Amino acid sequence: MSQVKSTLRVPYGLRDGKMWAARDVLTGIACRCLCLGCQQPLVAKNHGKKVRPHFAHHVDRACQGAFESSIHRRAKELIIDKGRLMLPAWDGNETMLNPPCAADDDGRLHQGYRVDIPANMVALTDACPEVQRGDYRPDVVARDSEGDLLIEIRVTHAVGDQKTRNVQSDGHRMMEIDLSRITADQAEDPDLFERLVLNTASNRIWLSHPQASDAWRRSRDELKAMIGAKNKVIAADRAYRQRLREENDAQRKTRTTRKERHRQECRQPHLTALATLKKKTSKSVIEAKCLELLRRDRSSADVAVSLVTEDAARSYLHVVPDLGWVYDAHPYLWQAGAYLRFIEGKLPGQTFEQAALGRWVRATYGVDESLWSLFRAQWVARSEALKRGHHMRLPWAWFFSREENKRIPNFFEPIDEFVGKMMRCGVLARDPNRRGWLTICEPPKSRADPISSLVSPPAPSPFFSTPHIVSVTAAPDQNSDPLLGKNIWHESFGIGVVMARMVRCSPVYNVRFGDDYWRRILLRSDHHDWRLIDRSPLPSAVPWQYGAPPHHSHA
Repeated sequence: MSQVKSTLRVPYGLRDGKMWAARDVLTGIACRCLCLGCQQPLVAKNHGKKVRPHFAHHVDRACQGAFESSIHRRAKELIIDKGRLMLPAWDGNETMLNPPCAADDDGRLHQGYRVDIPANMVALTDACPEVQRGDYRPDVVARDSEGDLLIEIRVTHAVGDQKTRNVQSDGHRMMEIDLSRITADQAEDPDLFERLVLNTASNRIWLSHPQASDAWRRSRDELKAMIGAKNKVIAADRAYRQRLREENDAQRKTRTTRKERHRQECRQPHLTALATLKKKTSKSVIEAKCLELLRRDRSSADVAVSLVTEDAARSYLHVVPDLGWVYDAHPYLWQAGAYLRFIEGKLPGQTFEQAALGRWVRATYGVDESLWSLFRAQWVARSEALKRGHHMRLPWAWFFSREENKRIPNFFEPIDEFVGKMMRCGVLARDPNRRGWLTICEPPKSRADPISSLVSPPAPSPFFSTPHIVSVTAAPDQNSDPLLGKNIWHESFGIGVVMARMVRCSPVYNVRFGDDYWRRILLRSDHHDWRLIDRSPLPSAVPWQYGAPPHHSHA
């Protein structure tokens, strides 16, 4: 039979029931070794300088499993023959995380103690291959200082789960040496292969280690006990916090109920006033009230304003405050009355309290009692809040709603505006020594009209600086009164004709304005609210609105 060159490399050959390396036998067919996979003769190739010594089939053939079978058998023989083995370190597994971990009821993670079993070299005795143990048969069974040791060598397939569970149930130690990644060069080097089987700790694991598992379970149980104690503390703390929340909620509910009851008690006296608040403070009602007050108080206001001798102050009296409607008199009337009562004719340096001015205006002209009662409630609530340390600039009552507080008019505001106007025109000043007191000032020698300065200059004025007649119109009775039948201009009513004197020697006349517009006018030479004008030619129109007289110079 002719010999054919083999191309299949086999790391170890079988002879006399033992695996041999190619370097340890004769060259060629004289080695008398067989393939463990197919039981056919091998030839030893161990004289080459470039190729590592190995075996090849004497006759080239497709032999399956020769490589795996040979290294599997050789590894078992090494363990049995050498009587020593590196045991792997135990570091848990997929079901036994080392150290054991668990979370408490608050989600905080805790760890038990770590089971530390390092890798170590042990001496083996009584090592035997393929010994039946119940329904499983490990590759090698041996003994070390701790007892029986079952050894599995993985070349192609790992140990199955069922076999692993059976070993664990029996309480035996079992380790697995993984040679599935070994290369042909590594397998053909006997020294390196021996180190991989006996001395390397990185290619082996514990499949079953009862002592390590028991230690891990003790660590886990201690961890569970510790977490159980923590969970009891957490549960107690949660129960305590829940009780506190419930108590706080109950107290808050009680306070809210008590506050709402007190709020309703505080609102009770004002319910009638609150029911009409929105209507009384509506824009349409305020406009209607202002028109009615103007119609009612116009004559009285004209008389009162005419008695004011200070020109600048008289001009300011025609400026209506934003809340001037809160009093039961038109702002022209109550402002002029307040000026005559507290300022007119008073000596410079005299003082009075602003609060007294406000009281006098309310007592003299009256207020809407329902609105005044709501404002007083606001003011009292603000004073009480200030005593408790709350900073409140405006009147505000906690028992009124935000909308109600905004709608309630401030009765002090128009008084403040009036005082401010008088200070701007120079007739009043704040008393620096007493808060809330005002001082009468020396009237200014010359002051321009503060209102006329805000409007554009009109056409040349038809008025004269002093009451005199430019052209005399035929009067009904020239001997009785020289003013009868004359044309005049009045600050409040415009151009009119003097028709009759009310009473003999009285400065009050009946004056017709327009067609049927009659007024009783005080025509006195020392007042500047009226002027005689030339009849020919009469101005076709005089720009005038009530409260804003046309520009003119005073004598």
